Amino acid sequence: DSTMQQTAATLMNELVPGRCQSQIAFGLSDTLVGREYGHLNRGAPWIRYVERYQPDIVFVTVGAHVSDFDAYRNIINEVLDDMKKLLRNETFANTVFAWKTQQPAGCTEVIFFPQDPAVFADNDIISNFMTLGYNWSQFYQRDLFLLSRLQEMGMPYLDMR
Repeated sequence: DSTMQQTAATLMNELVPGRCQSQIAFGLSDTLVGREYGHLNRGAPWIRYVERYQPDIVFVTVGAHVSDFDAYRNIINEVLDDMKKLLRNETFANTVFAWKTQQPAGCTEVIFFPQDPAVFADNDIISNFMTLGYNWSQFYQRDLFLLSRLQEMGMPYLDMR
């Protein structure tokens, strides 16, 4: 989704001094699995990009375009299963798969940056605002689910909470 596009662009820009930014590729995939789960479904399934580019490192994220938690959980489980299958394939045996949690979303009148991400999810002002847009209020609980699955598997992640 657009948050991963922003992350890829940031990484590419940071690599300009070393002249290796062209080694980074971004593949748009709003739901990762190529199925309609809510708001938008742009791009191909994530696995098509991996099979095409055969990268050493793969970062994925999902959330903003998925409308409910059951669909989110199913996507996470499906993608993790696909990652395990790819790791058993000789072509991808050394590939590092990693995830990125969702950046907190929405706008407020003040900058709100708590030391503890749980404060963000429980803050009444933020929570009230978050119910107005998309599924932003679900990001924190979804991230907790994702992180628990990744920790069980020992899979790396970038925690953006």
